[in-house]
Amino acid sequence: MIYPNSYPPSEISDQTAEKLISISADCEAYAFKQNVKAELDVKKFAQKQWIKAQEAEYKRSLYHEVVISANGSAVEICRSSATDDTQHLICNAKHFNLVNLIHWMNEDEQIFQLTGQVNEQSFSVFLDSAKVGQGSYLIRKLSSVGISFYTDSFAGQKELARKLISTLISNCHQTAFIYDTPGWYLTPQGTFIFINLEVPKWKKISLAIR
Repeated sequence: MIYPNSYPPSEISDQTAEKLISISADCEAYAFKQNVKAELDVKKFAQKQWIKAQEAEYKRSLYHEVVISANGSAVEICRSSATDDTQHLICNAKHFNLVNLIHWMNEDEQIFQLTGQVNEQSFSVFLDSAKVGQGSYLIRKLSSVGISFYTDSFAGQKELARKLISTLISNCHQTAFIYDTPGWYLTPQGTFIFINLEVPKWKKISLAIR
């Protein structure tokens, strides 16, 4: 920093000295402002980083799941350790029931039968067990019986359909063997059962999953 008294009095006029003092004061004021600005920038950056970290932590604490409510409707619940859970209906169907149908001749061949209600009307649809993870397939099959999902996005509809069927499968405890022709059959329990003409046969059901 330059001060007037750093020069011999004979070499600096009063006017020059005043200018030097003014310049020195301006430099000090500018340096002070720059230091304050730098400190504020550091604080703002630190605050932004903290906010980002908090948002990331909040997102990590969120997860969505589809459950069947007490009244039989399918709802998606947004759970978070930081806030109260929220939930909303995902489709216009309710009172779901899923049965795992097993081919008597080959137990590796399985089909799901989903029943329930849409607008107070009963529905039934057969689903290929090998395709229940395919959103497009599920939307096509479920929409064929009047089920619609409450989201405008097709990707969102596929995701909700997958979650719904996954939830139903994980809670499915009903199985039934499907036979090929009428007649007497030995059940896994060691008893005989008679299958008549009215009972749906595997070939007919397998055509319905396409």
